[in-house]
Amino acid sequence: MAVSNNNGLSRGKTAARASQYAPELSPVASALSWAVIIFLIIAILPLGLYLMFRKVSYEKIRYVENGRRMVFAGAMLTAFAVPVILLSVFAGVHGARNILIFIGIPALYAVIGLTSMIFGSVCSYKGRVNNRYLEVIVIDRITKIDAIAEKLGVEYAAATDKIQYLIDCGLLPDAFIYETNREVIVPGVSTSVTYRCIHCGKMNVLDENGSNDCVHCGAAY
Repeated sequence: MAVSNNNGLSRGKTAARASQYAPELSPVASALSWAVIIFLIIAILPLGLYLMFRKVSYEKIRYVENGRRMVFAGAMLTAFAVPVILLSVFAGVHGARNILIFIGIPALYAVIGLTSMIFGSVCSYKGRVNNRYLEVIVIDRITKIDAIAEKLGVEYAAATDKIQYLIDCGLLPDAFIYETNREVIVPGVSTSVTYRCIHCGKMNVLDENGSNDCVHCGAAY
């Protein structure tokens, strides 16, 4: 098994460090600009909605940015739909077909717009929380979970769950929680010596004074 000693990171290059933790993005949704997605929502509603939610869901490293743009897109849809509904009502639109076109469809866009604004706000908030954890772990190089929880003002269990979420999402690749030391081990950040198990491929901490069996599959070092 190859053993590596993780080196610390300088506090410079924040953007480069953030991109290091970006998971694989959805190629189709990521290639589309928000202007195109908004146009597709207006022109082909199901396709536009699918691409918008897929873009936001996959690009977790861009939660804050995409959340804000989703709020903007929702506001644009609402701003387009509400005046049409009001004008139609005041104009006294008659007939089932006209009511559907000038009130029903705009009302649907208004609901979608409001929903997008709420969902975008939630995503933006989640992104700020994620970024705060990444800042503490990667930039401040605090890897003890108790210290992370104290710095962020949360309980140990909440901090552990969030860190595990970041790992599962790919925002902390090759990282893992080392329960024995109540620590998150992040390659390139932690000072602990780690090795990758040749049986399961997962990372472990090298303990010079104890057992070095893989904590994931139990294979001997």
